[in-house]
Amino acid sequence: MFLGKVLIELDDSPSTNMYAHELLSKNRPIEGTAIIAHNQYQGKGQYGKKWISESGKNLTLSVILYPDFLKIEDQFYLNKLVCIALVEFLASLGVESKIKWPNDIYHENLKLGGVLIENSVSLQYLSSSILGIGLNINQLEFDSELTNPISVATVLGKELDLEMCVNNFLAALEKWYLILKNGDYQMLDSGFNKNLYRAGESILVDLQGKTHEAIFTGVERTGKIKLEIDDHIDSYTNHEIEIHWLKS
Repeated sequence: MFLGKVLIELDDSPSTNMYAHELLSKNRPIEGTAIIAHNQYQGKGQYGKKWISESGKNLTLSVILYPDFLKIEDQFYLNKLVCIALVEFLASLGVESKIKWPNDIYHENLKLGGVLIENSVSLQYLSSSILGIGLNINQLEFDSELTNPISVATVLGKELDLEMCVNNFLAALEKWYLILKNGDYQMLDSGFNKNLYRAGESILVDLQGKTHEAIFTGVERTGKIKLEIDDHIDSYTNHEIEIHWLKS
C-alpha cells in the first residue's frame, strides 16, 4: 500500500481537507498521504453543508493524490472511485450500500457518509487532489440538524475497530485509484452505475421552476445525471435541478 503509508493522526482539527490544503501550500507531500482527525469540528460536505461527527466515533479523513494523468473533463472519475471503494469496503463489513448521486453513500434511505473532492489544475490536467471522506462508523446518536443519518454500528448492531476500518478502506481506495491510473474507465463506469441509489426508478425533479416525474437512467462520464422526462433523455448538473429522492 502507498495510500496511508504516510498517516497523520490529529486529535482535533477543523477539517482534514483544510489540513491537507495547508500541507500542499508548504511543500509536496508524498502521494497517498492520509490525514485522520479523531475530532473534526468544522467538516463540510457538498455545497458548504456541515459534516457533523462525534469525536472518536467515525472515519473522517483526507487523502492527497497527484492524478496529473487525468484531464479536467474527467475529474468526476475521482468521485466515482472513492464512492465505489466505500461501497466495496462496506460490503466487506456486511453492510449493503448505494451511491446517491453525486457523492453520498446510503444504506436503504439513510445516509452513511459522503465525499468531498477538491482539485487543483494545471493547463488541461489535474495537478493535485484532496479526497475528503466522512463515514459514520460507531456513532449512535446524531445532531437534530441531520435529517436521515445512520451508522455502520447501528446497521450491524456492534461497534467496529476504527483502525481496521481505516486500513481496509485505504486498501480498497488504492485498488480503485490504480484502476483509474491504468485507464480502465469502463470498469469505473460500470462499478459506479450498478451501485447507484434509485437507478432506473421514478423520481421527482424541479427543473426550470416546474416539478417533473423523471426516470433516473444513469450518470454520464462527466458526472451529469441522465434523466428521462416526457420520453426524452437529457443530462443535468446538480446546479440545474433539484431532486426529491424520496418522493415519486
